[in-house]
Amino acid sequence: FAVENKVSVIRLEQLANIRQTTRTSRKNEKNLHTWSFYRLSSYIEYKANLAGIKVEYVNPAYTSQICPKCSEKNKAIDRRYMCACGFKKHRDVVGAMNIRYAPVVGGNSQSA
Repeated sequence: FAVENKVSVIRLEQLANIRQTTRTSRKNEKNLHTWSFYRLSSYIEYKANLAGIKVEYVNPAYTSQICPKCSEKNKAIDRRYMCACGFKKHRDVVGAMNIRYAPVVGGNSQSA
């Protein structure tokens, strides 16, 4: 997909220590602790490097809670993000929009 769409940079959330910082229900706890974030990001980096695509990491804090239009912080209700400024999107889309422009961990960034 990235090669077909001429993507030059892939941005990922830096999920180090997420198991220690994430609050979850008992029902979802097993799923959280069996998913290998490191393995997934390593695989994405490996495949991206083969294609000449750079991988950057951003801080995941509040990426799905900050309005990309006015920068106000709001929580999504039932996966739907709505802001007082009128901006409405699915919270995952809001997160992706914010990740695109978030500062890169370590400071070395290219335009995404």
